[in-house]
Amino acid sequence: LADLVALLSGRDFETREYRDDIIEDSYRKLFEGVRAFVDQTNFERFLMIFKSAGIIDESLIRSRSVVNFGYILFLLLKEKGVRPDVIERIVKRWLVMSIITQRYTSSPESQFDVDVRRINEAEDIVQYIEEELARQLNDGFWNGILVENFNTSVASSPYWKIYLAAQITLNESAFLSKDMKVRTLVENRGDVHHIFPKDYLQKNGKNSRVLYNQIANFALIQTETNLQITNKAPNVYMAEVMMQCNTKEATIGSILDREVLEENLRINCIPQGFSKMSIENFDDFLKQRRILMAQKIKEYYISSLKTGMARRSFIYMPKEANNILQKPKRATEKEQSLFATKDLQRRFKQIYESIKENTIYQLSEEAKELLYQYQCDCIDYFNKSNDNIIVKLERKESFWKITKLA
Repeated sequence: LADLVALLSGRDFETREYRDDIIEDSYRKLFEGVRAFVDQTNFERFLMIFKSAGIIDESLIRSRSVVNFGYILFLLLKEKGVRPDVIERIVKRWLVMSIITQRYTSSPESQFDVDVRRINEAEDIVQYIEEELARQLNDGFWNGILVENFNTSVASSPYWKIYLAAQITLNESAFLSKDMKVRTLVENRGDVHHIFPKDYLQKNGKNSRVLYNQIANFALIQTETNLQITNKAPNVYMAEVMMQCNTKEATIGSILDREVLEENLRINCIPQGFSKMSIENFDDFLKQRRILMAQKIKEYYISSLKTGMARRSFIYMPKEANNILQKPKRATEKEQSLFATKDLQRRFKQIYESIKENTIYQLSEEAKELLYQYQCDCIDYFNKSNDNIIVKLERKESFWKITKLA
């Protein structure tokens, strides 16, 4: 803050003089920076990126500094002219990296200064950030440090929170639930269940909170399922769950199919052999599950934090066929063009709505043909016309609807 005051006063830090041109330049930069910071579109775009990383609720993030620097990074990349899809990828990954490495936990402002300076000084800003991400999240981190960080009983741990964000992004179901998603439970404050029930552990000598409240013993679960399990040992309640896959009558949870059960255990990072575990296996269970939870976060970071998930992007359509693009001049031609667009929009919407959330597809030949037809019939007219606002709105909506194809 002292440096900002000095700059606004016109100070030249090299000569220690005060100059009018520095005052003018400093106020201009301050004005542009504040305007970008408070711009609603910028902030909403950043929030969409934030939520697309699975951080859909304030309970999933403990550090405001992570949010603050994430927005700083977003604005810096936008100011540097980095492509929107690259900004989305980099900001999401930086957010996750800074959470699981606790980059801004102590002396955040000093780390902010270091990061901003290095990013501004980088010859290739994207390359620098990618290299820094790779340096922080190397194999040693994924296979050693992160696994060890899961050895904690602090329920507000950033590692447990980012694990939930990973499950949300991967659209996974809650423990022993067929259809109930982790996203829904987070949004509605679902139960955090002890996989080895707390009362069961206490009755068998695991009385320390440090032991029974290990985050590797946590899973999100529906309240009714939690009540059905009560204080049963894993080998007892899992025997009931497996039995109901034969009887097709649910007594614990909602899964009635063996394959669905196996997949549910996998996505909730439950180790092999869990259905036969009892108190003697608790320590080994924790060790195995820490590894699986760390692998889940790595999968989420590498595979899922991509761009283009993406009702939030626009398709770039090159006008290579300008010679055949003709602006309709007659009223009948305009009407036909609008009708063609509405028909295409309807077809795009059907395709769009059939694609699952958070899925990336390549353009098929049929889709390319549709896009080409749309381009040739409509775009040139709609880009240039200014006589019909309904036509422009139809064009805009069509662009949004077809982005799932990109």
